[in-house]
Amino acid sequence: MNDVLERLRTEAGESPRYEELLAADPDALAASLTSAGLPLWARELAAYRLGLAGDRRAFEPLVLLLNHRDPPRCAAAAEALAALGDPRTA
Repeated sequence: MNDVLERLRTEAGESPRYEELLAADPDALAASLTSAGLPLWARELAAYRLGLAGDRRAFEPLVLLLNHRDPPRCAAAAEALAALGDPRTA
């Protein structure tokens, strides 16, 4: 988990949005998944946190990230999907 968060922090640069997403409640994270104009790192962070928390609203965004060309994104999505425990992943 720490590797994922460090990678996303690096991608976020100086953006205050990173810390906001780390502190956000599940409803705010879910809203971030469909917010126009958010960078990929922000949507990934929201989906990752929701997945680890077992919130099924993360399922579709995590599946999309699972198919991303960047292997670390795929690995993070797989980790969060496993934690999610959604029966659609069986």
